[in-house]
Amino acid sequence: MKNYEDIIVWNKLTDYPFDAPNLIETFPDRLANSKGWTKEFTTQVIIEYKRFLFLTVFDRNSYLVPPPDVDYAWVIHQNYYPLAYEEICRTILNRNLKRESKELAGLLGNSNSTSSWYYRKIVEYYEFTGSRYYEAFLSEPPPQIWTDVRRSYTQEVEFPNPFKEGKIRFNSLWLKAPLLVLLFFSLSAFSAFTVVILIALLASIHFYGERHTKGWRVVNTTGYCDPE
Repeated sequence: MKNYEDIIVWNKLTDYPFDAPNLIETFPDRLANSKGWTKEFTTQVIIEYKRFLFLTVFDRNSYLVPPPDVDYAWVIHQNYYPLAYEEICRTILNRNLKRESKELAGLLGNSNSTSSWYYRKIVEYYEFTGSRYYEAFLSEPPPQIWTDVRRSYTQEVEFPNPFKEGKIRFNSLWLKAPLLVLLFFSLSAFSAFTVVILIALLASIHFYGERHTKGWRVVNTTGYCDPE
């Protein structure tokens, strides 16, 4: 860290009581209990979480992707300790840093495939974050937490944002329902030719949708660390 303002931010993050007493469960205890982590590993994850938060200040103009364990700490901190998290954003980071955790309305595809567009983007941004880590702290990220991206984001791990690739199936009920309603009324109100056309459309949507499973790409760019 060469910038004086960056040093101030880092010192504030270091001094912030992430283990402050809580009526229910402290932040470190919740992490350790929910994941079965040792106290030592939990402490290391929180240190790396602080460093990731610092990186969002160190590089405000890029998408930054943390490793899965740090991402989990981020989710827990934001969702279960919102007052403390908002205080950090307001008084230390000086930005409203939000991690988008909502799914794309159930439209996620097989984005954890190593050949998917999403996988390639997550590799790119994860590796970029590692390079910024080195520039900020003049050391390599600890491998026990910042694991190799191809082992970090596997099918056993829920992928984070900023990019999520989804698929809207062509045989979706939302496409079929209006045609079904129209077909119902057309049985008595329209000609046999119209009924045949509607049935053909429904059949085409159904069978094409079953075979053409990729659907339309849906990209969510509001998550993780959005550049300002």
